[in-house]
Amino acid sequence: MTTTRCLGAPGRGPKKIKGAFRWLACNYHPDRSTESGTEAKFREITKAYGVLSDPNDGET
Repeated sequence: MTTTRCLGAPGRGPKKIKGAFRWLACNYHPDRSTESGTEAKFREITKAYGVLSDPNDGET
């Protein structure tokens, strides 16, 4: 899965990507969610945002 698709923001600008990250991070944060598997999803979201927020490595 591509990093932009992981965040649900394919082909969007930095502000939209940041907004998508914040929304997903809030929903999947292990301290806030009681569903199983949220920790792995949170790590995936964080890694995707890390790649996209770096202007030298991003896929945007």
